[in-house]
Amino acid sequence: MFGYLSTNSAVVPSVFYQTQFDVEFLSAANEILEDLNPGPGEDFQSTLDTLYKVTASTLQPDVGIGALQSVVMTRYHGLNNTEFLLTGFNLWNFKRIHCKALVDFVLQQMWHTPAPVPAAPSFSRRARTASLSPGPPREAGAATNPRAAWMPAGQTRPSGGSRE
Repeated sequence: MFGYLSTNSAVVPSVFYQTQFDVEFLSAANEILEDLNPGPGEDFQSTLDTLYKVTASTLQPDVGIGALQSVVMTRYHGLNNTEFLLTGFNLWNFKRIHCKALVDFVLQQMWHTPAPVPAAPSFSRRARTASLSPGPPREAGAATNPRAAWMPAGQTRPSGGSRE
């Protein structure tokens, strides 16, 4: 069962803790026990870890009789399926640097994906007009069409084709 929490109290910029936050969470117990011993002996252990939980005055208490842990992030690491993370955090509520750190941690530390090699930055440079020279002087009668191709002396263009 899933729950959704959105508090609507006023946000004061000088307060450290956020007073408004949208998050999805598991609102019922979710336990996975697996036999981690492939041999004849049984070794049942939990393979679903709670990484984060939420608390709020509008949620059921997380201590005492009838306590409920409102789990917002879990990690499965059992033998029956591929390892995965489940989160109810809205990533757009966080700064880019924090999202990048989380994604890098998951990819590199948990899934052992090699870190990408950053590409070298490419900077375009403005041409210096002072260092450009006009080139050698042209001979009299030289072609002034900028699209004309240079041809060595004594050669002629091939005839034929559709552009003549």
